[in-house]
Amino acid sequence: MAIENANEMGAKTADMKFQAMKKLENRIENALTEKFRSRYAMVCYGGEGNVSYANAQKLGVVQNEILEKLCAGTENLENDEAVRAAVAAIDLEVAEKLIDEILGPLHKEWSIDLSTVKH
Repeated sequence: MAIENANEMGAKTADMKFQAMKKLENRIENALTEKFRSRYAMVCYGGEGNVSYANAQKLGVVQNEILEKLCAGTENLENDEAVRAAVAAIDLEVAEKLIDEILGPLHKEWSIDLSTVKH
C-alpha cells in the first residue's frame, strides 16, 4: 500500500477525478464513520474490530470501486472549485446505499467493526 500511495502522490494528484474521489472519500468518512473509513484511517487507527492491515487493503480496493462509480464524469473538471462543487452534489444517500449493498456484506463476512477505528 505504501508503493500505491507513492505512485498516487506522484502521478495522480493533478488528476481531477482523483481529487474528487479523495474529497468524496473524506466526506463519506465523516458522514458514515461506522460504515466507511479511509484505508489510511483503517491502517493507522485500526487493529481492533478485525480491522487488520490485510482487511484494510481488501476493503480499500472495494471502496475505491465505489468512489469510482460515484465520481464518474469528474475527469474533465477544470479546477478545484469545480471538483468541490461536483463532490458536494453527490447524494450521500446514494453513496450509503452502495456502501450498504457492497461493503456491508464484506464487513459481516470478515467480521469487521469500523466503529473501532478512532482518530
